[in-house]
Amino acid sequence: MLRAAQAPQIEAIVVFTTTGATARLIARCRPSVPIFAFAPTDDVVRSLSIIYGVRAFRGVDGDSAQAMIEATDEILMQSGFLALGSSVVVSAGEPIGKPGSTNQIRLHRVGLVPGEDGGSLGFRGTSSEHQSEAART
Repeated sequence: MLRAAQAPQIEAIVVFTTTGATARLIARCRPSVPIFAFAPTDDVVRSLSIIYGVRAFRGVDGDSAQAMIEATDEILMQSGFLALGSSVVVSAGEPIGKPGSTNQIRLHRVGLVPGEDGGSLGFRGTSSEHQSEAART
């Protein structure tokens, strides 16, 4: 993930975190781009507010990682942190809200729909089905 975040076109890392552990782990590596962490509770948001390079937000609701990504795109664009089409690395997990379930890394272009206009380009998990799909492309 950090190697992907070091690509010159990547402008930020977006993390969905239940406990804040994923954001803390990434921040430990001191990436050169900002980390935008979305957490479900004010306590976690407060605890992340003092972590190097992390800007924490109260989480967005969604029944899938894709729905949450779309909601955060709007927040980050309206806040002026990112512009339409900005390239970001997204870390998320499903099932949503279960601590320790981070199983997805996506390369995403803010505000764009996956597949249609260059939105999310990643794959989730490490199952053989996903590895085979990745190998074909």
